[in-house]
Amino acid sequence: MRWEEEEGALIARLSFTSYSDAFVFVQKMVKHAEEVQHHPSLCWDYTELQILLTTKDQENTISQLDRDFAAWIDRVYPI
Repeated sequence: MRWEEEEGALIARLSFTSYSDAFVFVQKMVKHAEEVQHHPSLCWDYTELQILLTTKDQENTISQLDRDFAAWIDRVYPI
C-alpha cells in the first residue's frame, strides 16, 4: 500500500467491497491501537477509509510508532 507523507503525518486511503468489510477492518485496527497505545485518526465514508497516523505528543510528527502501525496495516489490509 502506498502511504503519503503530508504535514507531519502518514496518510493512507483504503477501499473495501462493503460497509461491513470496512467495519470489520476498523474493529481490528481499534483492537491493535489499544494494544500498542497509539491511535490513528480515521475518516470513514461507507466503503472508503482514510487513516492518518501522527504522533501527537511529539508535536504531530511521524515517529517510529506511526511507521510500525502503518506496517501493521499493510500486513492485515485485505489487498
